Amino acid sequence: MTKNLKITIALFAITLFLTACSLGNNNSVYDSNNKIVNLTDEKTYEVYDGGVEDENALLRFEGFKGIDTLFVFSGEESVTITVYQNVLEGKFKVVLIDPYDQVIELHETVTLSCLEGQYRVKVVGEDASGTISVSVTSQVSVSFYPISK
Repeated sequence: MTKNLKITIALFAITLFLTACSLGNNNSVYDSNNKIVNLTDEKTYEVYDGGVEDENALLRFEGFKGIDTLFVFSGEESVTITVYQNVLEGKFKVVLIDPYDQVIELHETVTLSCLEGQYRVKVVGEDASGTISVSVTSQVSVSFYPISK
């Protein structure tokens, strides 16, 4: 083999390796607000126990990867969202998406004044395991919308 051919093959192999590494990093939805605000969810769970009932969610999960919508609601008054989470491994967060597709990470208890439009509460994870409790409460009527699972 000539020296130029060896150098060309080596450069091609290095380029291919670096491209493959960068493509693997683009699959993560955890830090991508563009993917989080999508109306469709992409999720996988190895274990999923519990569920969502009315304005309360209680879940135990293992191997959670992706985005899962817990609630879709609207209201024009003050709403309190309470989050308790015990994440044992992986990356995990609870987010609120407002009617303008702004993503707000939720911790513990948050009270906000709702604007007209729909709000979505989602969980986002990357190989996450743990338990979570989320509730949405208000002194006035809040309309919850069904979510197809």
